[in-house]
Amino acid sequence: MRSLSFRSLFLLLMVTPVVVATGLLGWLSYRAAYEVVAQDATRAVEIAANAREQALRVRLSRQRERAYGFLNLSRVRCAPMPERERTRCFWDALADFAFTETALGARLQLSHGEPLRVGTPPEDPVPLARLPPGQWVRFEPRSGFERVYELIVHSGDDLLGIRFGLGPINDIFQERYGLGSSGETFLVDPEGFFLTMPRYSGYGVESHPLDSRPLGLCLEGRDGEMAGVDYRGVQVIHAFRYVEEIGGGCIMAHIEQSEAFAPAYRLRLRVAQASAALVSLTVGLSFLFARRLSRPVHNLTRTARALQAGDFDVAVPAEGPGELKTFATTFARMARSLQASTDERNQLLVRETEARQEAESQKALLRLIIEQSGEGLIMADTQGIVRLFNAAAERHHGVSAEQATAPEQAPTFRLFTVDGRVMPLEETPLQRAVRGEVVANARWRVLRPDGQWRTLEGTASPLRQPDGTPVGAVLIAHDVTQQQQAEADRERLVHELKMERTRLVALAGLSRALAESRLSLESILDTTCRQLAEHVGDVCCWRKVSVDGGLLEARVIHGRDPELEASARQFLMEVPLRTRDEEPARALASGEPLLVSPRAPGVQDIFLAVPPKGVAALERWRPSGAALLPLRAPGRPLGLMVLYRFEPNPAYTEDDLVLFRELVDRTALAIENARLFQQEQQAVRIRDDLVAVVSHDLRNPISAISMSASVMLKRNELTDWQAKGLSRIYSAADRALRMIRDLLDSTQARVGGIPVSPRPLDLHGLARHVVEEVQLAHPERHILFQASGDAHGVWDADRMAQVITNLVGNAVQHSPADSVVRVEMRGLETEVQLSVHNEGTPIVAEELSTLFEPFRRGRGAAGAPGSVGLGLFITRQIVEAHGGVIEVRSQEGEGTLFRARFPRDRMPPPPAV
Repeated sequence: MRSLSFRSLFLLLMVTPVVVATGLLGWLSYRAAYEVVAQDATRAVEIAANAREQALRVRLSRQRERAYGFLNLSRVRCAPMPERERTRCFWDALADFAFTETALGARLQLSHGEPLRVGTPPEDPVPLARLPPGQWVRFEPRSGFERVYELIVHSGDDLLGIRFGLGPINDIFQERYGLGSSGETFLVDPEGFFLTMPRYSGYGVESHPLDSRPLGLCLEGRDGEMAGVDYRGVQVIHAFRYVEEIGGGCIMAHIEQSEAFAPAYRLRLRVAQASAALVSLTVGLSFLFARRLSRPVHNLTRTARALQAGDFDVAVPAEGPGELKTFATTFARMARSLQASTDERNQLLVRETEARQEAESQKALLRLIIEQSGEGLIMADTQGIVRLFNAAAERHHGVSAEQATAPEQAPTFRLFTVDGRVMPLEETPLQRAVRGEVVANARWRVLRPDGQWRTLEGTASPLRQPDGTPVGAVLIAHDVTQQQQAEADRERLVHELKMERTRLVALAGLSRALAESRLSLESILDTTCRQLAEHVGDVCCWRKVSVDGGLLEARVIHGRDPELEASARQFLMEVPLRTRDEEPARALASGEPLLVSPRAPGVQDIFLAVPPKGVAALERWRPSGAALLPLRAPGRPLGLMVLYRFEPNPAYTEDDLVLFRELVDRTALAIENARLFQQEQQAVRIRDDLVAVVSHDLRNPISAISMSASVMLKRNELTDWQAKGLSRIYSAADRALRMIRDLLDSTQARVGGIPVSPRPLDLHGLARHVVEEVQLAHPERHILFQASGDAHGVWDADRMAQVITNLVGNAVQHSPADSVVRVEMRGLETEVQLSVHNEGTPIVAEELSTLFEPFRRGRGAAGAPGSVGLGLFITRQIVEAHGGVIEVRSQEGEGTLFRARFPRDRMPPPPAV
């Protein structure tokens, strides 16, 4: 056989190892890169699934902790209230909590009341009930992707349900960091339906549950990672986590294999290309570059092994021929890609670490709240051994936490009931709660080692695991020592206020009754006795000093109870007191109220000398106390107001004497006022009688003078001085007649009212006639009369003419001579109005209120002839006698306006005589 040439053999020897080495190196590099990429992709979806699971559980756990805290705190705050206020308190607290949590709604089922609800109600009518152990929330029936879940917690028999939308949870799964451009994470319910929005829509997932092997394994309660197809039929890498807290749902995370293995696929292509180029080049240049080729290949092999071992920071040397440099560059790119994947994984690990640190921080914060809480917190295990004793509890009991939690050391403080009994250990609220009893708003006393007493109030509740297993009990207590003292002070103040209220009610009732009495002595005494019986005593008896001064005769008897009053009359009316008896004599002599016992001398005689028909009543109504209130008139005693109290009402005390003195003073003042009123009434009657007699006796002679002067003025042969003298006599007599008429009308108005004789009348015609008469009497003045509407009605023509004359004459008298007096008569639907207006100086404000009183004259009328100040008084009496009203308005720049309104057909009843 012909042997090969040296070049051929060298070339064969160089090419064969190079080809074999290049192919093997490329294959090893591709497998190493593929395995690393597969591990990183699996790790990425694993980290993504773990991160979503951790975030979901942290969110639900925080919501659950806040719900437990709200349930316990609201029960402590609202449970002590009355039922109506308690329900309102729970509802307000529930509404505030739902608003704070940004919840859609909330439900609260209390063990002792009707369920409460705020916000939007759930669409399904499922009643609020406990969830299976391990499950925290339940999802309401699906409605597209707008799902709602309800977090349910319980404490004892109380249940709290809070409804949340999936928006915040959906945000957790919308974050796709670390899953590339094709990856996604989502949450499915136990039936396989999406709870969060999938990335890819339009594959029927909205109406059908998912059907894949990874999801089936997850719903069986398993966690893991595997390759398979997703709901679109695309090959992906799955990571799934079973979530027991939502009732068996799953967290799914995946990334498409095409994207996950893209670096490996690209590397494979480039390795193949580089290998082929290298082999081709080696055939032609192996001899020239054999030495240089061996070293780069060796370096690349070492780099591939380093990458396979996970050392992504190894340097990839780019030396040797161009193919090897390209090969090295490909390795460098692969290393950078793997390094980026590693960095991403490290970031996910950092986030996971931060989440754990946040959980530890929340735990430390909870411990800080317990220690710095103003409420005493004591927790015991199932054996009744104290495990938690915070700072507030140390202050309440005067011992340290180490002393309280040491089971071998007996407590140095002692517990007592509020009534002072020693409280056995098994009766303490905490031990009762350990046995499963809920103790609400209990109150007890603590004797601290330093001898100080503290009164505590609190609530003890058993602690249970979610599955109902008891783990101990907790007691929340606060110091109410100052509150208890304040309650005692409040009771004392309430008693004082009650006594003051009784005094004010009695005084107010007596004052009102005395004001409404007829200002006669008998009426005042009867009213006083009735008010004392209603507000101060059970029975009041007015005993008047007899004519001979030896007895106190019962004149008035009143009782709070009609039956008691009838029984009292049987023995009080027939048994008089004697003024010389010790207690009555002392009260009459001193003039001060006196408290006596029913067995006191003189008072006891009333009950000892009971006639036979009153014995039965006395056996039923047993007196507990009595009071003697002396009443006096100027210079002499009138008698005694005797007040009786009967069992079970207590006897009178010294505090009641203050009230009795005020009652005696007010009654004495009322008696004195009645005496003065009677004297004034007598003087008014004498004055009215004198005015009536004098006016009646003067009217006839003055009328004769007036008539004689009028007849003599009609003679023609009178001289000027005779006519002037007769005119003065006639005018004076006319003024005297008007004054007498006003005096008689005033007297009649005060006695029984001015009588009127209403007849059908047209006020327009009457007013026009009267105004013309006044105009004739005052030709120098300008009087303007206006009439409008219908003025027909039923009135007394003479009295109406008197009203118009007085008002128009008053306007003429009190206005400037060059001004206009306006008289207007207006007929309205139900009444007729008369208005008289004049200009000039207005009436001062302080005179307006008394302008219509008798014998009152304005400042401008001081020199008016023939006026005694009765015109406006009589005018108002006539207007009111017709059922009308009169008013006046006077202001600077506007003049003075009198307006009288007369109803057409409504007349007041005749005055009582």
